[in-house]
Amino acid sequence: MPDTRAQHTAGPADPTAHTEEAPIAGGRPVSPERLIYFSDAVVAIAITLLALELPVPTGEVHGNSGVLYFLREHLAEYTAFLVSFWAIATHWVIHRRLFRYATGLSGGAVRWNLLWLLAIVVTRSPRSC
Repeated sequence: MPDTRAQHTAGPADPTAHTEEAPIAGGRPVSPERLIYFSDAVVAIAITLLALELPVPTGEVHGNSGVLYFLREHLAEYTAFLVSFWAIATHWVIHRRLFRYATGLSGGAVRWNLLWLLAIVVTRSPRSC
């Protein structure tokens, strides 16, 4: 039985053969997994930045009644956060479903994904506008 290990580790003999990764501008391939992980990180950071804008109770807030009063006073900010969180999370779920079966990416797909990420990043809490 011939040893085929070298064939599998050295890559395809034909450089034009189909691979899991499609080349993008500049000829450098990008795997769908890398784009998905990058997108996941950007979405996580965007949601974290939304949370950083939330008002935090200070030392004057004591007990359940104090926390409830504080939340009532800042209901608009927390509601805006939840709406923005929901919008970003919905887009992220759709993105994951869309790229679930991707086997190769063109440069156009990468650029559209970057444009989508820009839209996610600029999504702000309505109260911060």
